[in-house]
Amino acid sequence: MNYLSILLCCVLFISCTNKVQEKSDIETNKGKFLWTVEWTNGVQEDPMKMTKTVYVLLSASDAPRSICDGENLISTSVYKELWKNDNTVEKPVWSLRKDDSSILNYQDVFQEFCENDKAIFATVDLNKFDYPLLQRYPLFQEKE
Repeated sequence: MNYLSILLCCVLFISCTNKVQEKSDIETNKGKFLWTVEWTNGVQEDPMKMTKTVYVLLSASDAPRSICDGENLISTSVYKELWKNDNTVEKPVWSLRKDDSSILNYQDVFQEFCENDKAIFATVDLNKFDYPLLQRYPLFQEKE
């Protein structure tokens, strides 16, 4: 009976692994993906001094951490933003600091987020979702 349970678990594990690999192959197809990489800065004891650094990039792939290889980038421009906490540590409310964003070259900054163990990566498929904040990033908008 134990052998049957182990065999069943192995088959399920292999099946799940194959499905994950198949899904990731589909997700790496061409597209347009807005990536954000962020982490918090500041002293946790003083919530009002907490800040969050956010990098925004545009890539042709949503494969995990694909922006770190540099080959999938649609634009080599990277938006860097600094956000401030308007509330508390338990329930932070982030707002973009006025005049605290800049446009940088990917080659100059990719190590800051690709080698940062605190960084959180997130992506939005711009082909499936209308992302209204894209107007904040004029270099990423399609030219008509």
